[in-house]
Amino acid sequence: MTNKNITFAERTGTSVEYNISKKELFNYSLNFHKKLEEEAVTELWYAILLKDVEKLLDAYNDTIVYADQWGDALKKAGIDVVGAQEAVALNNELKYTTSASLVMDWFREHRNRGNIYTIYDTTIDGVTYYCLKDKNNKVKKPVGHPVVDLTPFIPKHLLEVGKCEDMFEEDELSKSLEG
Repeated sequence: MTNKNITFAERTGTSVEYNISKKELFNYSLNFHKKLEEEAVTELWYAILLKDVEKLLDAYNDTIVYADQWGDALKKAGIDVVGAQEAVALNNELKYTTSASLVMDWFREHRNRGNIYTIYDTTIDGVTYYCLKDKNNKVKKPVGHPVVDLTPFIPKHLLEVGKCEDMFEEDELSKSLEG
């Protein structure tokens, strides 16, 4: 991304003229999007606390819209979003087992490291699945759980730290955030 100045009017199609660098516009876009996402998550939790299904559905749909915008930006940059989602899902499946003795081994390994988790089980279609959860009900990885490698889904030129700003130079996500 070059730091050549562009006008806000050029970027947004408005008649108001402001000189702003692409880097400043990128940072503005990220901060603006972050605020929108924080608002949506706050609305989501508020709806849960109120047990208001209509508000919950609205907040859920807001979060999906924002996630889709990021997904579109990633796809336009040549990132295999679907492949990455599948890799993450397969990796997350490794947090579950149908073996009660294996989950006990996981529990002991974590306890030996000072982590106190609870063993949870759920039965689906007659099959019992086990996992470890923390006090916040988050499913925890077993000791030695492999880290998912997402690099095969990202074009090589974007793997260098800081290069992802190029993704936002002319994409619809940045344009929509300023408008």
